[in-house]
Amino acid sequence: MAPQDAVTLDCTGAESDHITQLTLHYGFLDDPDVPAGPRIARDQGVDIAPDTAPGSPAAAG
Repeated sequence: MAPQDAVTLDCTGAESDHITQLTLHYGFLDDPDVPAGPRIARDQGVDIAPDTAPGSPAAAG
């Protein structure tokens, strides 16, 4: 599966809330690349800084 096809974005709530659900889809034989998810979302137009997103290693340090 192409990386851009493995990501589904769903903007929830009011647009002013800036809440987006990011769902990653991987098959049994796929090698999941979870850290790539936010980068793919950014490439698809979501306003996110993957390196500083909550839960990212950079945000924790």
